[in-house]
Amino acid sequence: HRLDLDTSGVVVYARSDLALRNLNEAFRDRKVKKKYQALLCGHMAVLEGEINMPLKRDRRSPPFMRVDTGKDDDDNTIEQEKV
Repeated sequence: HRLDLDTSGVVVYARSDLALRNLNEAFRDRKVKKKYQALLCGHMAVLEGEINMPLKRDRRSPPFMRVDTGKDDDDNTIEQEKV
């Protein structure tokens, strides 16, 4: 399994059919927990924190994800495009 697109880190391989079934089930049932770290350029107001925002598929740039603002993808204004 590749944990996520455009991330570096761990690749998980099953060494048996049973292990493959268990891995598939864990990913399907979202039992796998993922933790991300980012390398930033510049200064942060706080040294650590958590970003907890809902994601959805980005219909304009599949297979990427984007923050779900609750608005329909077609409702983007020019201001939102500049951000």
